[in-house]
Amino acid sequence: MPEDISLTHLPQETDGSYWLITNDFQLESYINHVKKVYSEKKCVTATAKSGKKRTLLQNAALHAYCYLLGQKMDESGIDMVSFFKEGIRIPWTTPLVKETIWKPVQRAVINKGSTTDAHTSEYGKVYEVLNRHLASEHGLHVPWPVRFNQK
Repeated sequence: MPEDISLTHLPQETDGSYWLITNDFQLESYINHVKKVYSEKKCVTATAKSGKKRTLLQNAALHAYCYLLGQKMDESGIDMVSFFKEGIRIPWTTPLVKETIWKPVQRAVINKGSTTDAHTSEYGKVYEVLNRHLASEHGLHVPWPVRFNQK
């Protein structure tokens, strides 16, 4: 296999596998794999999705952003309850930011509930809407973590 062509074949949590196909070599390898599995098992179940999903670096950036935003909101005295409604004060954590702020905005902006379903071009759209709201409503700005922007 040429050095510049990488075959992405990752194990799944199920008894199957995950293939990312971005070139003819990878496509041919996948077809050969399916033929081999079919000849052995006489049954293959496959799901095809198109478009590039968010990258591992984008996912790392999202988690870093959620962490930084949580810290900024805590420092600013904006706890989770005062952000949504009055009551018990709860400090922000990365998972709380992701589940209660990022994901609802993501659903509204790109109509996808899971961060794993977001395509590479979509995190920026979600971030821009969220950043604009935080700036106008709470005077907060947390820049997107740039060290994770490489592809």
